[in-house]
Amino acid sequence: MLRDLATIDHRVCATELEAEITELRLIHAHRPRYNRRSRPPKSMHWVKLTDERFPRLSIVRTFRDDGCLYLGPYRSRRHASVVVTALWDAVPIRRCLTRGGARSAACNFSQLGVAMCPCDGSVSEAEYAEVVGQLRNGLTKSPEALFSRLHTKMLDHARNRRFEDAAALRDRHRALARSLERRRAWEAMQRVGVLWAVDESGDNIIIEAGRLTAAWSDPDPAPLNAAGSSSASFPQVPATTLIAEEAHLIWRWLNRPGVVIVDAERPLLLPAEPVPALTKLAV
Repeated sequence: MLRDLATIDHRVCATELEAEITELRLIHAHRPRYNRRSRPPKSMHWVKLTDERFPRLSIVRTFRDDGCLYLGPYRSRRHASVVVTALWDAVPIRRCLTRGGARSAACNFSQLGVAMCPCDGSVSEAEYAEVVGQLRNGLTKSPEALFSRLHTKMLDHARNRRFEDAAALRDRHRALARSLERRRAWEAMQRVGVLWAVDESGDNIIIEAGRLTAAWSDPDPAPLNAAGSSSASFPQVPATTLIAEEAHLIWRWLNRPGVVIVDAERPLLLPAEPVPALTKLAV
C-alpha cells in the first residue's frame, strides 16, 4: 500500500457522525482496494414474502415496489438465508416450490411437520392465510408472537442437552431481531421526514428520510422550521447497503444519551411493542 501511495488528502468534518458517514460514502464511491469494511457487495439480497396464491419466503436480488413485504438489504445470500431459516423456525410457512394441489403426495417438509405446504391439496387457502397473517403481523406489528415460539424451541433444545442446536437457533434469531430493529428504525426515519437533532456537546445534524443532509457544531443553535419539506411516501426498505448502513449510523447516534430532537417535520414514532431483547434468547 505504501509503494502504491502517491498523495494523502483529508477532509475536515464538523462532527464525528459526519466523518463516519463521509467515510462510508467515499468507500462506496471509490471501492478502495485495502478497505474491506463497508465496501459495497457485488450483489445485494432481500428476503421477500411473495405475492402468490400460497405465499412463501424467497431470497431476491432486486427490490421492487410491488406491494410485497421485504426485509433487507443483506450483504450476501448467506446472511439472508439465516433470516429465512429463523422465520421458518417461527412460522410453518411453506418451503417447497410446488404450487398448491400440484402433487399427489405431500412434500418432505409437510411430512416432517415443519411446514404447512399445500402441495398435495390438503391445505385450504383460508387455513394457509392464517399462517401468512401470523408472519405479517410478527414482522410489522407484534414480533413477540414470533420470538415466543423461537424462545420455546431453544429452551427445549437446551433441556434435551442439544446445546449446539440451541446455540444455532439463538444466533439465527439474533439475526432476525437485528433485521426487524433496523427495519423499524428505517420506517421511523422515513415517516419523520426532515429532523434536526443536537447532542450534549453541541453537535447538530439534519437528516431527511434517513440520510444526513447537514452537520455543524454549535451549542446554541438558532431556530429552524423543518416542517413541510419532504414527501409522505417512502420505500419500505433501503435500496442499497450504503443507504442502509448510513441509516443505521444515524439511528445509533439519535439513540445516544443526551441527544435532543430540536425540530421535526412529523413525530418520530416506533411501534408500541418492541422487538424482544436479544438477552432473552441467550443460552
